[in-house]
Amino acid sequence: MPTVRSNQVKRYAFVDWFRGLACVLMFQTHAYDSWTAAASRNGWLWWTSRHLGGFPSRLFLLLAGVSLMLRFDGDRRRGVAVAASRAGAAKRGLEVLALGFGFRLFEWVLAGAGWSYVSDIWRVDILNCIGLSLIVAAYVASPSDLEEGRLPLRTAAVALAVVFLTPFVERLHFPAWAPRPLTAYLAGSKPVAFFPLFPWLAYVLAGCVAGAVWVRAARADKLGRAMAWTTAVGLGMALIGQLGHRTGVPFYSFGDNQAPPTSPTAFFYRTGMCLVGGALAYLATRGADPAKFSWLRQLGRTSLFVYWIHVELVYGHLSDPIKRKLSMLSASLLLMLLTMLMVLLSIWRTERFDKWRRARLAATAEGTARSSAG
Repeated sequence: MPTVRSNQVKRYAFVDWFRGLACVLMFQTHAYDSWTAAASRNGWLWWTSRHLGGFPSRLFLLLAGVSLMLRFDGDRRRGVAVAASRAGAAKRGLEVLALGFGFRLFEWVLAGAGWSYVSDIWRVDILNCIGLSLIVAAYVASPSDLEEGRLPLRTAAVALAVVFLTPFVERLHFPAWAPRPLTAYLAGSKPVAFFPLFPWLAYVLAGCVAGAVWVRAARADKLGRAMAWTTAVGLGMALIGQLGHRTGVPFYSFGDNQAPPTSPTAFFYRTGMCLVGGALAYLATRGADPAKFSWLRQLGRTSLFVYWIHVELVYGHLSDPIKRKLSMLSASLLLMLLTMLMVLLSIWRTERFDKWRRARLAATAEGTARSSAG
């Protein structure tokens, strides 16, 4: 029903807006990393850029979990069986995983298709991680988590298990006969395992928990109250992460060998701040007309497309003349141009897709009319 759909879009417009903000943070992270000269890699602006750079990947993973619960909610309202709903979500995960392989293959071909770096195709990057995590999350979370009186306790428990098992899984020694491109999906380090399931799956599952809470609250017209609780929980998690990191409590730090980006302290701090950011995104878009253009929401709607394009522009051969040669000011000005270009390309992508969809619907309607006339 159009009214329900309109309400759904209005309620969850902040999700696309927040994903668009993640795109902007991603642009600045990659642009400064690729373009800034060594002499300019200091000072508060560089430190702020690096700190903010720890959020985009986690935001994309967490919002993938939120989107999974929105998908489950749509299936639930349409009366889709739980098994079919999970299978459909897993299929979407497979599609994203395939896109991850396609992206790496595309990058390899553009780089010259050299045999010496063919292993780059099997790199476990963010798209691979999102795809496989969605497949796993489809069977850990459930449309039943959206029912009244239910709490996504199993999803939360599995997320915590992944977080606290990560330090031990990272120390596993896989047998020599086990293909590294496969074991890298479980655990590992760069240059093969950029985003293994341990610990990155936990962020998708955390998104499933948040998504379940938000969907149920929106259904009861209590999303504002849910966001207040989200802020409180997020701040509490961030505080726990910071205290664990600063005090060096073994329960959180697991010793000096644990890499900070994958430590439990990092998970609590980063996830907590992502939840706070989600609540702030809700406040920033509350009352806004979803029919009006928003460049952040526009980026969020085409995040996969702009990810694919900007990586090639920033790290590809087009940037070779300026890599590691710009000041922070010059890089910042070029970053603004990059962001504007991504918005324009995003609009082009959306309009092209909408035009294709309208033509397809018209062709389908014409075919149905002919069949009926026949």
